[in-house]
Amino acid sequence: KQVAASPVKSCNFSISTNGIIGDNVIDILLENKFKINISMDGTQEVQDFQRPLANGEATYHFAENTIKKLAKEDINDIKIRCTVTQFSVDKMPSIVENMARLAVRQVHFEPVTPGGRGANGDPRLQPPSVQDFVKYLKESIEIGEKLNVDVLASSYMKLQDAPAAFCDGNINNKLIVSPEGNLSTCVEVQ
Repeated sequence: KQVAASPVKSCNFSISTNGIIGDNVIDILLENKFKINISMDGTQEVQDFQRPLANGEATYHFAENTIKKLAKEDINDIKIRCTVTQFSVDKMPSIVENMARLAVRQVHFEPVTPGGRGANGDPRLQPPSVQDFVKYLKESIEIGEKLNVDVLASSYMKLQDAPAAFCDGNINNKLIVSPEGNLSTCVEVQ
């Protein structure tokens, strides 16, 4: 008997990174047409405060350089994911302006969760109030419309009822299904 070959299924790759990657990794991502999601909190002031390296070193310049290299290659699938805290909530509009300057076309704002960085007790790193988040999100959307930047906020996260852990998909073996039908165990990755 002859067995019919099964059709080749296409694969799409995506990666979430903090943007602190070398040129060789960027080349691999570009060669393999990865969709790239960079966790970066927006402006130098916010990024360096909210995302320093373990030794305290600033990280904005690393992430900015990665974005510039990707933009130079005319990558349109770069999405920046910004964690919003009490420290950064009023800076959301300027974050959109900064991302537009870097040729980023998608900015995803997400309030910090009580797990992860939000668990350290620093009041500046706690979740913003719902009222502040909504106010500055609206302003950011308006600025984004003028600058051709899509401003997103997750529909799956309840602003007043954030998950108890950094990645709530790891609790009770939850699976998250993205709008495209992809499965993940982590809403942060999705």
